[in-house]
This record gives sequence, C-alpha cells and structure tokens, in this order.
Amino acid sequence: MLKIVLFSLFLIPTFCFAWGKIGHRTVGELASLHLTKESKNRVVKIFGSESMAEASLWPDRIKSDPKMRKLYSHLHYLSFDKNENFNKNSANKKNILTAIETFTNILKNKKSPNSEKVIALRFIIHLIGDLHQPLHIGYPDDRGGNTIKVSWFGNKTDLHHVWDDEIIKLEELSYTEYTKKLNTLSIKDISKWQSTGPLTWAKESRAYMPKTYEFKEKKHWEFEYSYKHLDFLNTRLKQAGIRLAGHLNNIFN
Repeated sequence: MLKIVLFSLFLIPTFCFAWGKIGHRTVGELASLHLTKESKNRVVKIFGSESMAEASLWPDRIKSDPKMRKLYSHLHYLSFDKNENFNKNSANKKNILTAIETFTNILKNKKSPNSEKVIALRFIIHLIGDLHQPLHIGYPDDRGGNTIKVSWFGNKTDLHHVWDDEIIKLEELSYTEYTKKLNTLSIKDISKWQSTGPLTWAKESRAYMPKTYEFKEKKHWEFEYSYKHLDFLNTRLKQAGIRLAGHLNNIFN
C-alpha cells in the first residue's frame, strides 16, 4: 500500500472535481504533446494503451468508492484562511503539494512496482491540473467555493463548479479541439513556465483566487463573468499542461 494513503491530510473534506472532464483531459493531452521521446516511452511502459488524457480522470472517478474517497480525496487541494500567509511553513502541511512530491518520488524510484507507478502517474497528471485551478488553493470555510451557491443559466450550482466546468463548457469544444486551441505557445513561455515548481504554481492560484468571488448575480451575469475570467482560465490550462510535461520530462530523463 502506498505511503500516501496514510496521510491524515487536511482540514475539511471536499468532493470537488477540478476542471471537469474536458479540462483535465485537455491538460493531459497538451502535456503528452510536449514530452520528450524518452518520457513518452516511459509513460507507455507504465500505462500501456491508456492515454494521459484518460488517466487524468481516474483520481476523480475513484471518489465514487467510499473507501477510495476516504483515502485519496483530501489530496486534491490546499486550504488556508484569508488572513493566513501562504509561506513555506503553510505549504509544508500535508496537502496537494506533498502529494505531488510523494507521487513524484514513487515514479523516480526504480524499485517501485509498476502497479504503484500507475497510480502515482495518474495522480501527478491530475493533481498538477488541480493545482492550477484557483479555488483548489482556497478558503476552508467555504470548501474552496463549494458552498457558494449560484444560478448558472437557470441551473443551481456552486462557484467551484463554475470554474471546473461551466466556463469551459461555453467554449463548446471537445478536449482535442480545446488542446489544439491552446497549443499555440512560444518557446519563451514554455521555458518560463517550466522554470518554476509546484509551490510557485500554488501561489499563482492563490493570488488570483480572491478575484473569483468578484461577482453579483444579475441578468446575464454569466456572460460577463465568463468573459472576465476566460483568458486567465485558458492560461492556467496551458500552464498546467506545459508544466506537467516539464515535470515528467525531469522525472524520466
């Protein structure tokens, strides 16, 4: 059994599904296009025929199993209060950052059995995506926006779900189409984004996160809100995919 399941992580359970299926698949697919040849071979050796896009969904799917949810659902986020400074000490609590570190070490360890590497790689793909969703570095009192209820085009939902799914759905693209749209990147951006690590990526999410609360529900507020945040959301998907590729390239090369 992986050591990671022994984590007594976190403050309040949450069952959010960051980025939703299209977002996570897009991150996985984009990353797969920027792997080195050696990294691609290593991924195939671990996964077989499973694609990175499909593997990205497994850590959310297992939440339907109560036992798996209890073991793993708290790995997806890092929450701290509004007045608490996000520093090295707060980041050292057991959370999404320590989970990424633990799964990374499993992939680096030549003695790790492939069964553990499959789980570790699935989580790395998923969690680096999660880390770029601002509300996964949110407030514990509203569970990262999960308790902020809103009406989205007449349907009841919550702020977290708006960021996971609803804004992305307005693009009306499949994950392969979304990947093609986002895969217009400069070498300068790729190099810059891959020069930092998970702690920096978490700080970026936290810095933007308060802006996600800047809205007033009114007629057609959904269009205004989506327009305001879409560019940032797309940038975060790009960064997640490119950084995931860089992270795996560092592990496997």
